[in-house]
This record gives sequence, C-alpha cells and structure tokens, in this order.
Amino acid sequence: MHEEYETILRIAKSRGQYINETLLANAFDFAVQKHAGQTRKSGEPYILHPIAVTKILADLGFETNVLCAALLHDVVEDCDVSCEDLKNRFNEEISDLVDAVSAIKHDGDALKLSKNELDTMDMKKFVEHAQSNKKAYYIKLADRLHNLRTLDPFKPEKRLAKIKETRRLLLPIASNLEAYFFVLKMEDLCFKYENPDVHKILFSNYEREMRTNAEQIRTMRTYLKDLVSGNYNDKLNSKVDQIFTHIYEYKRRIFDIYRQATPDISNINDLHIDFHAQQIPLKNFILRVSEDFMGNPVRLLRTFYNYCLEEKGYIWLEEKLDSHKLRRYVLLQDPFKNVFRIYLLTKSENMLYNLGNIENMQALDNKPVDDIDNLLNIKIPVYRRDGSKVEIEDGATALDFAFMIHKEIGLCAKYAIINNIIPPEEKKLESLSHVIAPGDRVDIVSDSSKDGQQIYHATFEWFNFIQTVRARNYLIRYFKEKFGEGN
Repeated sequence: MHEEYETILRIAKSRGQYINETLLANAFDFAVQKHAGQTRKSGEPYILHPIAVTKILADLGFETNVLCAALLHDVVEDCDVSCEDLKNRFNEEISDLVDAVSAIKHDGDALKLSKNELDTMDMKKFVEHAQSNKKAYYIKLADRLHNLRTLDPFKPEKRLAKIKETRRLLLPIASNLEAYFFVLKMEDLCFKYENPDVHKILFSNYEREMRTNAEQIRTMRTYLKDLVSGNYNDKLNSKVDQIFTHIYEYKRRIFDIYRQATPDISNINDLHIDFHAQQIPLKNFILRVSEDFMGNPVRLLRTFYNYCLEEKGYIWLEEKLDSHKLRRYVLLQDPFKNVFRIYLLTKSENMLYNLGNIENMQALDNKPVDDIDNLLNIKIPVYRRDGSKVEIEDGATALDFAFMIHKEIGLCAKYAIINNIIPPEEKKLESLSHVIAPGDRVDIVSDSSKDGQQIYHATFEWFNFIQTVRARNYLIRYFKEKFGEGN
C-alpha cells in the first residue's frame, strides 16, 4: 500500500500543488485501516476504489483536503465512522466533504422505497450539502467515474441500472459544471454498456487501425517531441521550447468516433469505418502552451508545418475551436492519409475545459431540491429525419423521442433508425430503448399513417426504459383506455 500512497503524492506534486504530506498520510492510513477486510464485487480489496478516486482528483490538480476527503469518502457510509470523528481527527472541511458525498443511512421505512426513490433522496441530500462546499461535486463525479470503469463484474441489469442513474443524476451535474473531463468520459462509458455490440465493433476497428499505423503515429509523436525539446529553435528562429512546454497524447474515445462516423454508415452489420476517407482523427495530441506566451500558438505551429512538415508530405487540413468553444486545435494529415488532432492549450485553459467553472453551480444555490430531476435536468439537441433540430431530456430513449413527435407514433413504434443505422431484424425492438446522445439523428419506423390507420405495439415492458414524463403519461392513458381504470 505504501507504493499507492507514493503514487498519489507524486501525481499531486507533479500538478504543482503544495501537499500537506502529514495530513494526506494520516488520511491514507486511516482509510486503509477502516476498509481492511472489505472487498469489491470483483474480489479486489475495497481500499483500491478510494485510492483510484483520489488519483483521478490528484491528476486534475486538487489540493490536500479534497484528496483526503476522496480517500475517506466511504468510511462514514461503510465503516461505522462518524463525521464528528473525521472532524476531530482531520479538519472541518474534510469532514464536510465526506458528509456531502455519503449516502443517507436509511431506516426500516426505506425498505418500502424503490431504488430510484432512494437514489433521489441521496441526491437531494448531496446537492443541499454540496452548496456549502462545491468541491464535493468533483469527489462525487470521480467516485462515479471509477465505478463506471469497474462495472464488468456486475450482471447486465445492474450495469444498466448504474448507467441509468448516471444519466439521470450525475451527468447533469457534470454538464452544469461544464466539467468536460467527466462529461465525456462518463458518456463514453455509458455508451459502452448501453450499446455493447456497436462498441465492440468500433473498438476492434480502432485498435486495428492503431496497430496498422503504429509507425506513422510514432513519427508524428517524434516531430512534436522534437518541437517541444527545442530541436527546431534555430530553423524557426524562435525559442519554441519555451512556448510549447510539454506534449501529451491520448487515444480517441469510442463514443467520439461513433458520433463522427455514423452519418456515413447505413447498416449496423457493416460498421466499418474508413478513417482515411472520412478524415477521422486517429490520435489526439496536446501541445501545452506557456501561460506567458502572448502570441498566436496556431500561427507558430503553422510556421513549423510550413518549414518542416509540408515538404515531407503532410497536409494542413484545418484549424478551429472544439464544439464547446474552449479548445483550439489543428488537424494534420500525414503522407499515408492518417489524421492527427493537435490541441494547443495553456494549463489554465486545459483546467477550465476539464473542470469547468465551479461558480456555474450557483444555478443550484438556494433553490428547493424537492424536484431533483427538474433541478438538474438539461436538454440535448437531436435531429429528426428531415434534419430539423429538437431538444429532449438528457438520457431519453428513442421511444421517448417517438412520443415527443406524436402520441400515435409512440404507441405504434416498431423500431428506431439512429444516425442512418438500420438495426438487424433481431435488434429492431431493442432499438427503441437506445439512449439518445447529443447530435443523434433519429428516425422512428411506426405503424401509424396520416389516414388514421394504426397498429399499436405498446406493451407494459415499455415502462422499463422510457424516461420522460410525456411518454409515461401517454402510456398510462393508453392502458387505462384499453383495460379500464381498475386494471
């Protein structure tokens, strides 16, 4: 366990934080002691979970009290430790943060409540407590992110329940914060479990593309490393290494690839992606820009391209801001038609993108939390068959979309075509439970016609995956009319 502590400390210090090592070591030892003998569903020691949560937050640059609270975030809930104990042993802020993220200790009456109702109670309590220290939001999000990363040992129905709760309660918090580090990673994991077949095919395609082009990726990496090492200073007549100070790289998220590729895919059985023809980036790089640099980093990278890369067969495709208008990037294509996305960010710009602005959560301050869904609810843009944009609740399914268009289209829905992908026969009914993502194009195939001819397909099972009040009310009304009030 000492190695795990040293790793947390090393990560935190590498992000420029002053760390109270005595306090952090005390929290680490206390958490190890209290979770001793406890295991996770996978069989691994439970303490590895709070350690993993703490590493996420350390990597994001949080300070000692937040890291201590992350290590201790389950001791009140699971280890017969009180918040007063934590206040006396550590400090008031750590105690308050742990209190905020701890579930309510339910009495016997809780047995009468559904899982959804219990989750709602816990979330109300969390939002109320987090209003006094908004850093608790990040501990809650890091906790959920690691839980999503470790869902494999659970049965499919348990996984989907966790995903459903994430979409209903946690993703809205991350979206309100505009903390895109959490938004995008959680969306990607939700997609993995909601669409396992599609995810498996796309992941396999992407990994194969990475292996096939490993040498070209290494070449791109070498050019950028030489750039930040100052090897091109003389040629560019500039101290480039003092402007571009670090290079980072990471693989593409499968959900991002799906969103970019699916408009050109017509059948779910043919999910082959042509990375070259569609100019889909194979790898993302980040060039860290010095905070002191007052010039245009894109212009400097363009100069590097003009002098060093163009003659080697690279093509400058475009420069632009991402969809959130927060990150500048350039797309470069190598001589083998592989596309690389290069972000140019200062440390503060990267932190703003990852964590958002905590003051955004003032939108929740001093508001009643009785209706937690409406308090957190956000809507996402999706598109109808004709390309017109509409908005629907985040987490809504294709069937919810059908009812939003028209009651009869919902009741008579047969299957959904998402992003032009026609599901195979055995997956058509399942396609109605597909959770819609921002930007999806949705087409509902329905036995409802303008001349009044309808064939109703609604079943009681639909209540298991609809998310919107509108869809639920239409179904309730339909079954009351069909079977009568008393049935």
